[in-house]
Amino acid sequence: MAHSALFFGGIGTILETSELQRKAFNAAFAEAGLDWHWDTEDYAAMLAKPGGTGRVADYARLAGAPGIDAVALHARKTALFHGALREGKLSARPGVTRLVAECADQNVLLGFVSTTDRDTLAAILEAAGIDAAAFNLITHRGDVDSSKPSGEVYRYALDKLQVAAERAVAIEDSQSGLQAALEAGLRCIVTPGEKTRNQDYSGAEAVLASLGDAGRPAEILAGAAVPRGEAFTLADCFETRAA
Repeated sequence: MAHSALFFGGIGTILETSELQRKAFNAAFAEAGLDWHWDTEDYAAMLAKPGGTGRVADYARLAGAPGIDAVALHARKTALFHGALREGKLSARPGVTRLVAECADQNVLLGFVSTTDRDTLAAILEAAGIDAAAFNLITHRGDVDSSKPSGEVYRYALDKLQVAAERAVAIEDSQSGLQAALEAGLRCIVTPGEKTRNQDYSGAEAVLASLGDAGRPAEILAGAAVPRGEAFTLADCFETRAA
């Protein structure tokens, strides 16, 4: 197990999709004849618990509508979300494509370690302009029994790539993703999305609003620092230690 690996976790580490997904949920509700509307504040609070189907089911119970087919409603939301992605209005978050290229240049294994469905992962990479072939491993919902915050998917990835946990670093965008990485023994850097900045990221190596890019410095919110005016590099990922 001599290789090192960098793992992107949640889809939000690649693209900032939370607002697009919120709008897709509301559109699905309207199509179904429901008078539900999730505003920005509501949706940010819901993101503390992973899993869109579960969010719909929980909300239905609170709304006094336990007979709602949460699976079908979430499937329609997903279709609307994919359609919005295909409109091409989003681009990869700063630093993502750069780190993907750095992994290839420096012979570091690259994984997209998610418990989202396979079609959504493909849509995310296509919208971000990243070739799926750049990844040595892409995991999806069907690969494991438990979603994050369980560390099962990370243990699965380590086993598949034959990488020791101490030689791998995860990039996550939520508290549940961080917990999954830590449970599996990985160091984790968090790049929270617009709606997950206020979650608890205790134990993260660093919390960054942005990894940065050429002409766009990294934005460090907590933890390790990089020289002012510079991007957060692959070397920084492997050299950071929890503050």
